[in-house]
Amino acid sequence: MSICTFFGHRQCPATLEVELRSVLRDLIECHGVDTFYVGNQGAFDGMALAVLRELAHLYPQITYTVVLA
Repeated sequence: MSICTFFGHRQCPATLEVELRSVLRDLIECHGVDTFYVGNQGAFDGMALAVLRELAHLYPQITYTVVLA
């Protein structure tokens, strides 16, 4: 089991989503990360959560949890 956390800024460009998805796939496929913790404040946190929800359909072994501030 490997864990990764994402806590970001209130604002972030939408163009970051493509790179974020690529990084998450790499973490899952190449580094065995299967547990993610995501913040709940701001655009980056929301983006990370949305991408993780999407990827959970492709990688059913992953779990993600929203960490409240």
